[in-house]
Amino acid sequence: MPESPFIPESPSERKKERKSPKGCYGLITIVALFLFATLFLSPVQRVGDIRPMLAAEQAEELRFEVTVYHRETGEYPVELPTSEDADLLAEGAFLRELLNYSPDSFYEAKQREGKWVRGFVDDPEKPRLLDPWGNVFSIRIDGDGDGVVLVGDRALKTDHGVFAWSPGPDGDPDTWEDNAPDLEMIFLPVDRNRAQRLAAAIAKGLYSYYKAEGSYPSIPGWDGESQVVFEGQAVADLLDHLSNHSTEEGGKYRALLKPEFTAENAGVGEPRSGVVRDGEVPKIIDPWGNPFYLENAPGESSYPALAVSSAGPDGDPDAELDNIQPRWGWR
Repeated sequence: MPESPFIPESPSERKKERKSPKGCYGLITIVALFLFATLFLSPVQRVGDIRPMLAAEQAEELRFEVTVYHRETGEYPVELPTSEDADLLAEGAFLRELLNYSPDSFYEAKQREGKWVRGFVDDPEKPRLLDPWGNVFSIRIDGDGDGVVLVGDRALKTDHGVFAWSPGPDGDPDTWEDNAPDLEMIFLPVDRNRAQRLAAAIAKGLYSYYKAEGSYPSIPGWDGESQVVFEGQAVADLLDHLSNHSTEEGGKYRALLKPEFTAENAGVGEPRSGVVRDGEVPKIIDPWGNPFYLENAPGESSYPALAVSSAGPDGDPDAELDNIQPRWGWR
């Protein structure tokens, strides 16, 4: 078989091939760091302390390396402790495996005032990746693939499934006042995050239903093309299907049955939303008390894919500026 020009022969060559564009996007990095400084740093920090920007750049590089590892191997450097979102630190077996796969990924740490800072410390017992204050970077992985992870009291949306951040000067990854995040982090308000997670759970459930039944739950009068309210017996049929669905054959699509997605169990600070069973027919409401909507998803697919959305705060599905759809693909 002819050798593929897109697959390097060794990890080091793979690293070289992947890293070669780094110098080319230097301008992009500079612009991103400028925006970071403008949005996240005080005027004093912008002028006198570049460590938050350096930490953010390191976090972005760490996220990049973990993302590439997962894309090329289908796994993470260590087995995740749960199928839900997982917290890891850039140290120990995790970091060693990442570096074994991709040598020379990070700069070596430097000594400053008798303390290792900013870079990779090659400790045989416990290798670690340190920020400019000498603290280990934190990593959050979207283990359930819903496109949203929670870090402290913040909701983050992701296209790549991995976040990394520096715990900042105080060394506490949960005190966000001084943390330095991956430059690609995007924070969502709690209600929009809740709506997005619910939409993703519905989309996964509908996919499971279609695989098992060869069609979607019946909605009277729906032509399969226009937008329609997802309510009534169609909701009941979906929930019944998920309740009886074999966990061995795609249990990951049963997210809608998780206790967190019942309206009574909405998280602290989250508006009442989710599955409501206080009437004859169950319903699923968004954080503003409205039903979700279905419509034919654009693009090609091996089956008639559906898009699931919330109409947002104004409750108007035609006012698309505030509508909310899941980051999870519905194909």
